[in-house]
Amino acid sequence: MTANAMEQAVSGSRADVVRVEDRHAPAVAAFMREVWGEDVPPEKLRMARAAAAAANPIAPGEEPPSFIFLAGERVLGHLGTIPVRLWCRGADEPAHWLKGLMVVPSHRNGPVGFYLLREATRQLGCAMALVVELAARRLFVAHGFTDLGAIPNYLRILEPGKVLRQLDLEAIGLSGLPHGLAWALRTAQRPGMAAPAGAVLDGAFRLWAAGAGVRSRRGTIQNPERIPGGDLDPLWRRVRAGIGAGVARERAYIEGRYGRREASKYHFVTVGESGGLGGFGVIRAPRASGDPRLKGIRVAVLSEITFPTETPELGLSVLAAAEEAARDLAADALLCTGSHASLPPLLKRRAFVRLPGNIHFLARHPAGKDQLPQILDEWWLTRGDSDADEVF
Repeated sequence: MTANAMEQAVSGSRADVVRVEDRHAPAVAAFMREVWGEDVPPEKLRMARAAAAAANPIAPGEEPPSFIFLAGERVLGHLGTIPVRLWCRGADEPAHWLKGLMVVPSHRNGPVGFYLLREATRQLGCAMALVVELAARRLFVAHGFTDLGAIPNYLRILEPGKVLRQLDLEAIGLSGLPHGLAWALRTAQRPGMAAPAGAVLDGAFRLWAAGAGVRSRRGTIQNPERIPGGDLDPLWRRVRAGIGAGVARERAYIEGRYGRREASKYHFVTVGESGGLGGFGVIRAPRASGDPRLKGIRVAVLSEITFPTETPELGLSVLAAAEEAARDLAADALLCTGSHASLPPLLKRRAFVRLPGNIHFLARHPAGKDQLPQILDEWWLTRGDSDADEVF
């Protein structure tokens, strides 16, 4: 964008898209107050940037790129990134999740978001995003991203009676359920029907899951640093052999993503195999306040599931252990969002119900889309990727 055009876009103020530096901390703090209502001191922002630099997996010591649309001294838009190592077709390469594209309300119909994303794609290599809104997806596609579609959601109802009494399909955006299932749910929600229908459903779900012939063989760990150091990396090497692409789920990534940051929110389940680690899952505990649309229904999230695709019984054991852990956390339901083709058969055997997907996965490679798998179920994506497990 030329200087004149950008100035016109913000009513005559000198404007530019710049990469965030420490000197921008006061302006970014003001933007956060205006857009999110968060009062974060500039010094705390600088400390967070330093911590992110120390944990950067692709450029240790370098602050992960983030971009702002700056008009004078005011930030009108912001786009952050999460650096990761991407396993793709037999090799690792650096990549970034794009996260937190936000524009101040008064400029959301203008060019701010467009030029933020243009600058990010100009400076970054391989980039990925998880996006819900149609307008945002169109913006990413306009910048060379391929929309591979919505990642499927699956729900294991742990307390059917409570869920039936309080579930509002329209409020949580599940109006797209198959007609028969939606009718059955509404019928079960009639006065006096929820308790007996819930008991019947609970028995049916347990019988169905028992038919998978798998017992939970778990150990629960709240700190991934307690997992033996040699276990995670050999497990990931087995997993990556059966997938087309996915974030490199090695020890450093798992510790950084789930262990050091907000560790109290996450609970690990592990499944052993021949003295080693055969698979693991990470469950995000239900929020204390919960999503108001759920009307008190407590939903735990299976943020991460990792197991070798050639050994599906290990995947079944991880799912069984995750359900058990979710019950320990007083969850009424367990949500799993996953893309790989190996997951749906296992989730069905554990009585997970498929729901309409709402998070689209978009990816861009500077060398062209042929560098990345173009079929969603070749990717190993989970709800924890790009910190997308925050919703519940």
